[in-house]
Formats: sequence, structure tokens, C-alpha cells
Amino acid sequence: MLSSNTTTDPDSSRRVVGLGEQRHADDPDARHLRVRLVAGARADRDLHDVATACLDAIVKLLRPGALPADLLAAADLVLDAGYKTVDDLVHGFGGGYLPPVLSHRGAPTGADAAPLEEGMTVVVQPNVCTLDQSAGVQTGELFEITADGARSLHSFPTGLLRGGAAL
Repeated sequence: MLSSNTTTDPDSSRRVVGLGEQRHADDPDARHLRVRLVAGARADRDLHDVATACLDAIVKLLRPGALPADLLAAADLVLDAGYKTVDDLVHGFGGGYLPPVLSHRGAPTGADAAPLEEGMTVVVQPNVCTLDQSAGVQTGELFEITADGARSLHSFPTGLLRGGAAL
């Protein structure tokens, strides 16, 4: 199933564009994508660059034995850039929303603090926003934890797209 929606922020001329793709979990070629971009703000490119840097920093750590606290610490570059996150940064995926569930709202505890294991699937989805939440970008991918690191389960191209063309 592929879905897309566009809305206009009533307080500005910004357009909120969402795009998603999901297939049934039993599909061996299942893909999951969630992208949200608030277009029209001067900070769009910087927000996207920070979100991408956050995604990359977390993905570099994805491997068996990785500690969720280290994944969360890697996302602090968002805060260091003067932005904030407003959604979960990482969560397990497979027949539902599974541990670890990580966000800047607090340190991981219980099952959310357990080391990653080979064969797990996790969504990494930094949702980077301005401090006043007037603009933001959410980008993410679904990864399988392998013995050698992480394998993306996406087929959609990465990067900032406008009107279907890569920027």
C-alpha cells in the first residue's frame, strides 16, 4: 500500500508533505518507509542534514550487543545543532511496536535497555524539529540487525526529494 498526503499549516504558507509505504508483514520483500518534511522554511536543508547525520550516526552502531543508551547518545547531535526531537528515535519492529523504544524523553530502562540481538528489526526515525516546532523533518528506515551490522530493508532512494527529483 502506498499513501501520500499534503496539508497546509493554517498559520503559514508551509506545506506538510507525508509519504508512506507499507506491505503486509508476511511479505518476504516487505518494506516500511515514513518520511515527513515541512517544506517552505529556510531551515529545511539544515533540518534534513541534521536528521540524516543522526540516522547515519545511529545506524553505524547497529549490531548485535549494541546498547540502546549508546544509540540514544549518538542522537544528541540533534540537540547540539540547536534542534530537538519530538518522536521516538528508535523502536523495534515486527508484528507491532517492540523494544527498544528510545527517545530524548528519558534514558532507556527495562527491556528498552537490553542489547540488540542478531535478527532483530528496528526502525531508526529521527524527527528533527526547530525548538518552537514551526518546522521539522522526519526520516527513517527499517533495519535488520545482522552479525556484520545493519541491513536496510528499504528499496526507496535516500536523500531529500522535491517533486520526485533528488536535490
